[in-house]
Amino acid sequence: MTDYWFGDSWVYGDELAHPETECFASLVSKGNCVNMGENATSIDSIVYKFLDVKDQIKSIDKVYFCLTDSNRVQIDEKNIIPGKHVNNIHLHSELWYKYFDTDKQQQLNLDRNLFLLHKACPQAKFFNIFSFNSSKHIPDSAWLLSSDHCIAEFILPYVHKGMLLTDHPDLLVEEWQEQEPYVEKYFYPNNAHPNKLGHKKIAEELCKLI
Repeated sequence: MTDYWFGDSWVYGDELAHPETECFASLVSKGNCVNMGENATSIDSIVYKFLDVKDQIKSIDKVYFCLTDSNRVQIDEKNIIPGKHVNNIHLHSELWYKYFDTDKQQQLNLDRNLFLLHKACPQAKFFNIFSFNSSKHIPDSAWLLSSDHCIAEFILPYVHKGMLLTDHPDLLVEEWQEQEPYVEKYFYPNNAHPNKLGHKKIAEELCKLI
């Protein structure tokens, strides 16, 4: 039996010295996993990656769809992500957010993706990484962690106000004072990726649910 993991840089284990053994996907699966995580990716990209390997997935295998922000999309094999300029980001990303991105468009795209994944792989479990995604078209039983929660809550007290890793006006002074020690303990400096200890903590909490 093999565990398949799909998602973004958190799933891949970006910035870890040895992501293949230190990321939470590998820790949960005790190394017996196929990690399809990719930096700066989208939920659209998860669909394409799943379609590439779906014929090798057996009914006894475990599959985890780890959902990133729903405002990320993929066009022409390039991801569209706000404010990012790296190799796999579409050249005209900014124009998408200026002219086409809306809450309704995000939800329509999310519904289509999650419905397709659920129907194609009904044994799979969904969970949110650091933002909140839900669809009325897939049952509650398909969620490993309920859709109004995300795994970032395992390592941060405040996520529903946004995954804020710096002192920010959206957080009260008291809230940031509570948040800051978790940021320093579980995240790499000046970035949005969990460190080795953060991945270990996430893995410990996910193991309680699986």
